[in-house]
Amino acid sequence: MNIFEDIGDYVPSTTKTPRDKERERYRERERDRERDRDRDRERERERDRERERERDREREEEKKRHSYFEKPKVDDEPMDVDKGPGSTKELIKSINEKFAGSAGWEGTESLKKPEDKKQLGDFFGMSNSYAECYPATMDDMAVDSDEEVDYSKMDQGNKKGP
Repeated sequence: MNIFEDIGDYVPSTTKTPRDKERERYRERERDRERDRDRDRERERERDRERERERDREREEEKKRHSYFEKPKVDDEPMDVDKGPGSTKELIKSINEKFAGSAGWEGTESLKKPEDKKQLGDFFGMSNSYAECYPATMDDMAVDSDEEVDYSKMDQGNKKGP
């Protein structure tokens, strides 16, 4: 005994319902719009890349025209090494003579070595540069750690009450 005797074979319809057709058209339009957006984005990226390449080319051309480290044309002539000063002392004298008339130049007479100045640093191998950056370090190390801490100098935060 078969309970499905009166049911025939399923034959699907080949035509789509108007609702399905509209849905399919909508999806197709959305895909087209997305493709167009992607294409436009890619074109814009390519334009940006091309602009950047052009800027790079211009920078390279500018570097070729003028290099920071390039000698000026006046310095291209070979210098006669023999006419320079013979010793270091002569070189220093020639420099002092050359810059003697310059504004702000005091010469070597005003330079004095501060020999009586207390030497900062050299505490447990600290260099002078460390002492220059942290001048109060020696004072901080001299503080007795048993002294009571003064909390009045500290930030009290959002303290309620008096």
